[in-house]
Amino acid sequence: MVHAMLMASDDYKDTQDFKKTKLFKKCVAAGVIPNPDDGTVVFAEKESAERISGNNVPLPDKNLLSLRFTVKDMWCPACAWVVEDALQKSHGVKNAACNFSSDRGKALYDPVKTTPEKIVQSIEGLGYTVSLPEKKDKKDTREFIRLVVVFFLTMNTMMLSWAIYSGFFMKLSRLNIYAIAWPVFVMSSIVLFYGGLPIHKRALSSIKSGSPGMETLISAGSFCAYIYSIFQLFLGSFHLYFDTAAMLILLVLFGKMLERSAKKSIQASLDDFFSLVPAKVNLVSDPFPQGRYVSINQLAAGNIFQAEQGEILAADGIVIEGNAVIDQSSVTGEPKPISFKPGGAVKSGTCIVSGKIKIKADHVGKDSILGKMTTIMENSLAGKTKQAARFERWLRFFV
Repeated sequence: MVHAMLMASDDYKDTQDFKKTKLFKKCVAAGVIPNPDDGTVVFAEKESAERISGNNVPLPDKNLLSLRFTVKDMWCPACAWVVEDALQKSHGVKNAACNFSSDRGKALYDPVKTTPEKIVQSIEGLGYTVSLPEKKDKKDTREFIRLVVVFFLTMNTMMLSWAIYSGFFMKLSRLNIYAIAWPVFVMSSIVLFYGGLPIHKRALSSIKSGSPGMETLISAGSFCAYIYSIFQLFLGSFHLYFDTAAMLILLVLFGKMLERSAKKSIQASLDDFFSLVPAKVNLVSDPFPQGRYVSINQLAAGNIFQAEQGEILAADGIVIEGNAVIDQSSVTGEPKPISFKPGGAVKSGTCIVSGKIKIKADHVGKDSILGKMTTIMENSLAGKTKQAARFERWLRFFV
């Protein structure tokens, strides 16, 4: 790790492979460094690379939670090793992986023994900056409480409304109607103004912008039923439809909860996909024949870059030096790693299980396979289907 950091510094001038130096050989002989010729070391390197790429992370225990994070200020692979090793030793962390090329990491932890805040503090204590995905826990909790309150009050509103509707079959005095209707009025008012507040806000915004949508329809329908029922209540009539106003709000909130749940599941899968996009590349140039990590934006077609175990390839290209075993499952779906030697064509987004290679980039950025896949995903998420766009146009006229 220390040598990797020194090699990436401006003061490093030696182009010799450090495994061939006298110092390295003495360290191996003294037992300070494991012998690379020993098969167990190769196995350990392969295992480490699989863990970093996420293929060997064990399935989460039912009591474990997953935490994804981004680590900034890493400037060589050793930084990722340090972060991963520190997390592996942290209390409550079951498994951890950190990828230097994409600046992303993930950890499986026991929520009884540790918290995301403690995990972040462990990484920041090493001198790095950590950012977590946007938290929506508090908002989700508020919306869940809102749904529970609305569900409870709406069910009671429906139950008492059946008693009011019995007036169709038997004679109810005005006093009896009031005795049943006033509790219904109070409960439906809470549902309409507390439960339906997010819906009414979006409806008001859409009216101001001149683009009424589904929220406008729900808001208008619930208020119409509510106001009409108030008018009938003071007349002493049993034609009250507070339950309609409450049920409209409940159905929409329940649908929104299902939608959020589905989006969370999709977002988790998208995070795994977008984590394949490297943030930096080890560019080989005349001033730095051993390679120098630079931003992925500095890589151009025709440039030569190198990658070693655990790293994700930043571009499509041809292997010009070295040998490596590459896991292409993230791109092709092929579960078995494939060996590559000079002359072999490699794909961006694939992960090196073992070995070290130099690659001449053919297609970079959005022209690469990974870039095209990412563009397709982004366009799909941002765009709308023809059916959805047509439905929205009809909905405006309907509202």
